[in-house]
Amino acid sequence: MRWHDVEQNTEAWNELRIGKVTASQFGCFMANMGKAFGKPAKRYALQIAVEIIKGKRSEFSFTRAHTAWS
Repeated sequence: MRWHDVEQNTEAWNELRIGKVTASQFGCFMANMGKAFGKPAKRYALQIAVEIIKGKRSEFSFTRAHTAWS
């Protein structure tokens, strides 16, 4: 694991998260308990793939209400 000493919700922090699966979204992969992935998991996997290919944040990235900061 690498430690990056950056403040959350800054441009530097967002850049470090490009193309990475984050814990705040991991629940969408665990939702079906052994069944095929649902739409949220597929959408998130597509978002991560687009970010990896483009090397920038996906246009259709989303936040979840409980992780969004005001």
